[in-house]
Amino acid sequence: MASHKYNEIVDQVREMYIQGLSKRKISAHLDVDMDQIGYILYVQLKIHEEFPRRQTGADLIKALPNEKINKIITLYSFGYNTKEIAIDQNISQTDISKIIKEAKEKKLIKKV
Repeated sequence: MASHKYNEIVDQVREMYIQGLSKRKISAHLDVDMDQIGYILYVQLKIHEEFPRRQTGADLIKALPNEKINKIITLYSFGYNTKEIAIDQNISQTDISKIIKEAKEKKLIKKV
């Protein structure tokens, strides 16, 4: 039983990290020790190899589901700013800016 709950936590940690949350925020959200979060991320998942923190917008677009990218583009097109989108999508404002920049370069968003 405990193993199943631990596997759920591992999955949640992975998803939150990919969304741009820090170890500290993941730890607070899941009420799990920050050292344990680090262990899950870097030892078990080796996530830093697949999703290094210094990603470009293109890497972020590839890492996130299409539905999330479409939602970000839609919100931005309706006039929401990057801070509002970041809060709504639970992704860092910096990453939202990178995604929007990449989307503009790919002409997914018209420059106004």
